[in-house]
Amino acid sequence: MKQIGEFGLRKKVQLTGIPTFAAEVLPGIAPVAQDVYTVERYWEGLDNPVNRKFVEIYRKKFGSNGPVSTIAAQGAYGTLLLMKATVEKAGSVEASKFAAAAPGISVDSPAGRLTINPENHVVTGPIRLLQVKENGYRQVQDFGELAHVDHSGCSSNGF
Repeated sequence: MKQIGEFGLRKKVQLTGIPTFAAEVLPGIAPVAQDVYTVERYWEGLDNPVNRKFVEIYRKKFGSNGPVSTIAAQGAYGTLLLMKATVEKAGSVEASKFAAAAPGISVDSPAGRLTINPENHVVTGPIRLLQVKENGYRQVQDFGELAHVDHSGCSSNGF
């Protein structure tokens, strides 16, 4: 972003995506990234009960000096919630029982609703258009839980 500004391209570059503007890097680039749009699944300011609890626990453990990690912490937590729900449905951790139970499992995560697509086992989840404002984000639009278009024909039924 700094080089984009130095080359006079700042007004032409208004949209970028993960991980360029992930919360982990935002504090370092926010001064040169104001008003830029980014597509993200998560940021700690989401107002839902699972996220409020997650952020509270995260802050108690790691303090409030830095942002809540988008992928490493929140993404892993959402994955564990999916795995827990699947194991509970399967009644087992055996791979074949787990795989049979996984299709259609949905959980509420800090990012929002996550679902294991029954047709291809690819996880669908929320996606949002955010704008960099000060040292954080402003949500412009919540597109809800979306499947990844390029994986619509994917099949991992053997996992």
